[in-house]
Amino acid sequence: MKIEFFSNVEGVADLYPIYEAKQYKPQWIKTAIDHHKSIKQGEQSILRCPGIFDVMKRGFIVPMWYDVKITTDPAKTGFAWEIASSEFQRMTEMEVITTHGNGILQNLPQRNDRLREIVKINVPWHVKSPVPLMFMPIPYTDDFDFESTIGLLEPWKSDELNAQLYWRKLEGTRLLKAGTPLYQLIPLTNEDVEFEVRDANEDDKKWLKKKHYWQLSTFDYYKLRGKLGEVY
Repeated sequence: MKIEFFSNVEGVADLYPIYEAKQYKPQWIKTAIDHHKSIKQGEQSILRCPGIFDVMKRGFIVPMWYDVKITTDPAKTGFAWEIASSEFQRMTEMEVITTHGNGILQNLPQRNDRLREIVKINVPWHVKSPVPLMFMPIPYTDDFDFESTIGLLEPWKSDELNAQLYWRKLEGTRLLKAGTPLYQLIPLTNEDVEFEVRDANEDDKKWLKKKHYWQLSTFDYYKLRGKLGEVY
């Protein structure tokens, strides 16, 4: 089985590609390995817990693809953001960071230790996959300023891989650097998976152009998804 990731912004696949989750090593792993080497026979080590490391090795990591400063203030709603160049959005032809309106958020359960608004990082990545993929937070991370929402992506309904982040740094500015892991993406299959990461080819571009037309052609995009699935 093969999964294809393609970017409609040239250069992203070269600098900040999607990669296998087993390649991601948070800082605490080194400490755990050192501890494991030092313990005596019969003592416990976290490295012996298969549940933790099996999930950390499944699927793929989608990294941040540009630098952005995100600022929050408890006295204000929402968040402010700043990117390195004002030309970036024009060049990529994307709104690179957005949020969701109250119509979506008002009925979503909320914890008190995070920003109410979702920080939506729009990415240029799309996916071709014969199986659904699970969005999930980076498990057992070193970084607690944000975490991904959880969701199921069926590529025949939507092939976009935008990050939807719960923001937990409620005051101050965080520089979210390009290359920072945003979330983990796990194919829901037990089959062996081959994968490809690349720039969009001509067939990909034709698909995106057609899909854009279909999305703009109707008042009810959700009813259109069934037909999109057939075409996909």
